[in-house]
Amino acid sequence: MISSGQSPPQVSWMEMNTPSVQLIFPKENEEAASKILNYLEYIQAAETHTLKVKPKKISLLLNARSVVSNGFVQFMPFRSVWFATPPQRADDLGSENWLYTLGVHEYRHVVQMSKNNRYFTRALNFLFGDLGWAAGEYSIPPWFFEGDAVCTETALTSGGRGRIPKFLMPVKAILNTGLSYKYDCAKLGSFKRYYPNHYHLGYELCADSREMFGREVFDKTLDYASKISFWPFAFSRGLKKTTGLNERRLFDKIMQKKRKEIKAKQAEVNPSTFFPVSKDNTKDWRNYDEVKLLNDSILVAKKTEWAGDITALYLLHISTGKERKLIATNAKILTAGGNTIYWSETLPDLRWSAQSFSDIFCYDIKTRKQRRLTFRQKLFAPTLSPDRKFLACVEYGKELQTKIVLLDTETGKVVKSLSAKKGEFFRTPSWDPSGEKIVFAAADDFSKSLKIWNIKEGRVFVADSFGTENIGRPVFYQKYILYNSPYDGIGNIYALDTVSKKRFRVTCAKFGAYDACVKDHELIYRNYTASGYNVVKIKLDTARWVNLQNIPKYDFKTARMLSRQEKGEFLTLDDIPRKEYPVKKYQKWKHALHFHSRYPTVLLQNSGQETSSVLRINLLTTNMLKTISGQLQGSYDFHRGLFGAGFVFSAKTYFPELQTAVSWQQRAYDGKRWDESAAAVGLKIPLNWSRGVYVRKFALSHSAGLLWATDDFFRESPTRIFYQMYTSSLVAEFLNMRKRAVRDLYPKFGQEIQAFGTMTLPGSDKKGRHCGLAATAYLPGFFAHHSFVLKGAAETQIKKTDSSGYYSFKNNFSLARGYDVSDYERQYKVAVNYAFPLWYPDINLGPILYFKRLYTQVFFDYSRFFNIDNQRFECTSAGMELYVNFHIFRVAHMLTAGFRASWLFAANRPHWEFLFFGLNF
Repeated sequence: MISSGQSPPQVSWMEMNTPSVQLIFPKENEEAASKILNYLEYIQAAETHTLKVKPKKISLLLNARSVVSNGFVQFMPFRSVWFATPPQRADDLGSENWLYTLGVHEYRHVVQMSKNNRYFTRALNFLFGDLGWAAGEYSIPPWFFEGDAVCTETALTSGGRGRIPKFLMPVKAILNTGLSYKYDCAKLGSFKRYYPNHYHLGYELCADSREMFGREVFDKTLDYASKISFWPFAFSRGLKKTTGLNERRLFDKIMQKKRKEIKAKQAEVNPSTFFPVSKDNTKDWRNYDEVKLLNDSILVAKKTEWAGDITALYLLHISTGKERKLIATNAKILTAGGNTIYWSETLPDLRWSAQSFSDIFCYDIKTRKQRRLTFRQKLFAPTLSPDRKFLACVEYGKELQTKIVLLDTETGKVVKSLSAKKGEFFRTPSWDPSGEKIVFAAADDFSKSLKIWNIKEGRVFVADSFGTENIGRPVFYQKYILYNSPYDGIGNIYALDTVSKKRFRVTCAKFGAYDACVKDHELIYRNYTASGYNVVKIKLDTARWVNLQNIPKYDFKTARMLSRQEKGEFLTLDDIPRKEYPVKKYQKWKHALHFHSRYPTVLLQNSGQETSSVLRINLLTTNMLKTISGQLQGSYDFHRGLFGAGFVFSAKTYFPELQTAVSWQQRAYDGKRWDESAAAVGLKIPLNWSRGVYVRKFALSHSAGLLWATDDFFRESPTRIFYQMYTSSLVAEFLNMRKRAVRDLYPKFGQEIQAFGTMTLPGSDKKGRHCGLAATAYLPGFFAHHSFVLKGAAETQIKKTDSSGYYSFKNNFSLARGYDVSDYERQYKVAVNYAFPLWYPDINLGPILYFKRLYTQVFFDYSRFFNIDNQRFECTSAGMELYVNFHIFRVAHMLTAGFRASWLFAANRPHWEFLFFGLNF
């Protein structure tokens, strides 16, 4: 998940403002911030050309301390966050200026959201703030938001994803192969098989819709949808009003059209004859990635399986195709040699979730030991020298400057470095066989090139320039450099003759060939199919290579159409203004509170024989740095005429989080009325030391509270009820979870532990003590995606028959399933669960329901508890739970409902419950 938490307190935040953007940025990134602000002002007219609206001013946070390559726009609060580290893989997100790429894509989301904030949605926004604004968009599918944004980046730049064959490839492969491609599965996903995500799907639907119905098709659709945004099919109705087709029929029409086009295009392709290396013949989707030569006969690769476990490192025998699994991994780009595998891996900061690192790890295949080579660095794309003494990596600092650094493989120390020119970025270095040269891809604002660093001579020269061509992953082969390129409209591997400067196409793939790995005179690479990437090889026969002069450069007609619908030309970087905006220090405390949402709730409360309706009004606040958040609440009990108010705030600016809560509530019972007030303040230390495939977190929190009660001050009375109580609470939580595969119901391995204790302090009018411990263990079941879930809990508190001098805390844990007892002094509980999937139906009932997965869980619960008289009771139950994962009204959020059948041994009777959203009915 993309982090949107807090940055370290030592970051000095500055800000610049225009009428449309408040840009908040670290002091050391002022020059980049100025470029961003000028760029956003420059593109605003183009961004709103096909969605006509004046965008609402947005707060934009530039994060230069994360190694994530991404960005987002969100509600609650309405803001955008850009992560400034560019991606290493050019064939995924392009090789244009990363901040400009983020600008054209993310600002389109601002335009979309502003466009939606009209008519009925605008009324929701007025009543409920950001929460109402977000609720008004629930019918709009994710494929529109991302597909339309990708269309915009494609139309306005030379490097948008609509011009990257690897991005277009997944949908193309499915349509050409003739696999079933139903709308509900494509939109909402499936556990049964792989479907391209909403970015891929969305681009195809949005681009073809604009081609078929004109550039204003979604402008009109959103206009209509925002008028009836209370309706779950508002977006679909808007499409029907504009195009004559609802969501599903539009999908069917476009996919039928594209299937014909793709098959006609594929008939013109004469693919290379290759020899398969990987022999995985399962029908399920799988992906081999980062295929590297370990020695003359063995490859190492990452492998991900749709129906299997999480991504793992494998050894792959070149001649036989036999595989050997090593370890599950979170590795990014890797390299290998001898008996050692090296890779870069993303690591979170211990405390600050908006800061992360990319460090180098190594794994010894013989000893099976893993070692961390660097600490708290931003190092990417390691490549091992032929003598295995050095690693060349790309380094990207918080000042947004790039280097190639050489690390000692034993110590991890930097022994030499090469700095990029200002505004230049380096990608994916690779050594030559002599170990004296490194080739890498370089890009600046205007062109891409392949460069060679002669380490021995200490000089850098350009092997060749490629203009806007999206090149990447270069490797040496004799006098050639092999590299990825989209030149012919299909991702293929090409060769550059470093002497003559001639270029050649080496592979001719049906869908895509990527990432050259050279062994003697053989080329090993990844070949894409509708079932994912396979590993294949061909002979490196230069006589079969096709000179680039004989291959016409592919014309991305859809991309050209989108550009023509905008203003007929790309955004020109030379035309970006260089206006100087005033810079000032961002006043964190001035902007500490940002109230963004409000909402009412009505609850039915039972008190004795009375039932009353309680209205609560809630106000939510979260500032732009996510350092302070809180909630204010006021309440009124209509039946008994009782008022209440309170607030909760959390300040996360410094290492321990500060939490505070205050409440006041009028109470009434048995003819008596009184005021009850409470206040609490606490500290929390949340720590995150997740590593590899395990999420590991620990939190320790302590709070001190005061509770006091007096007579209702509106009532005159000769007597005065009064008591006060001081409390102290301590909570410790630990989490260690293995990441889950697509089909896993629970983690394969994991533990959760929670311990708590609360007690009254001296000076309290009532005594009380409450403590407990709960633990959960996750273990693999008998088959894939089956899980044992073992739980244990114990809690105790002081309770007396004469309760006047004692305070009763609310119990934290429930008894065995099927039993409902709340008044006990001590409880001990164990539970054994076995969960497993039954069926992946992928069945829809029109647009109303889409059933995704059916699974079950059998259980045995045992509880022993003691009442206030120290009488012992035992509760035992066993049974089965049946759950279904489903979507309603084609809304993207997946829901879960179920049914529980239990046998209550103590009561000697059955018990049934319906389960929905985790609630029992």
